[in-house]
Amino acid sequence: MSMEYPYSVVVARPTSEIPLLHVMQISSFSDLTLRILICLGMQRDQNVSTREIASALNLSFDHLAKAAQLLSRHGFVSTSRGRGGGMRLAKDPSEISIGEVLRLTEAGSGLVECLRSGPIQCKLNPICGLKSILSDANEAFFVALYDKTLADALPNPKSFQRHIEFEMRATAQSSRA
Repeated sequence: MSMEYPYSVVVARPTSEIPLLHVMQISSFSDLTLRILICLGMQRDQNVSTREIASALNLSFDHLAKAAQLLSRHGFVSTSRGRGGGMRLAKDPSEISIGEVLRLTEAGSGLVECLRSGPIQCKLNPICGLKSILSDANEAFFVALYDKTLADALPNPKSFQRHIEFEMRATAQSSRA
């Protein structure tokens, strides 16, 4: 029976045989929510559609739409429909905690089966001490990110413009006039 784990944590003290490894993974869904927030943080003066972000980042529109809905439902972004509609940050980037966003998007997705919601198949569960150790490590991960905000993660505007082909509606409309 093959199981797919969306997260992995590798912590190793370096020795001559074992190199220092730093591996923490978040789900692809969490990654998408953070990418949306970064794009909106860089385009604060206008609404941006999910399609525009999907196109600019070469990502699936359907997956991004689900992530955008969650961000809207939880008050991180505000949305508007119709011509010129789209989404924008509902808060200042300095008020959006990366840890808060990740705790929301990673809910129920623990590092190992016994930390996830749902039935536990592992026969070691009643006697294993690993659960509390990994639970503490998982909590430390979120705590470390609570003080980090979207503002801390925003790239330099010139770098963003150089690396991301983002069709800004205002620019596109003014060039046609």
